[in-house]
Amino acid sequence: MNRILMILCALPLLAVASCGRNTAVPGGSGLIEATEVTISSETSGRIERVYVDEGDRLLPGDTIALIDTVTLSLKLRQAEAMKAAAET
Repeated sequence: MNRILMILCALPLLAVASCGRNTAVPGGSGLIEATEVTISSETSGRIERVYVDEGDRLLPGDTIALIDTVTLSLKLRQAEAMKAAAET
């Protein structure tokens, strides 16, 4: 009987003790390494030259590659010719 009474008294005490606030904030530091980055350009085309190497740090707006402009130049001349033909 004493054992049961002691257990019944201990249970509420344990319940109250476990309701305390945990004020510890988990922390840590480390390095997260990107494995894949998506890049885009304003135009499409064949890459003629790459100016960066893997692992280089870049800022927004940095030039990383040169796109071949031959196809774009041909399309521009064709559009200008079509415009001139439409105006005459």
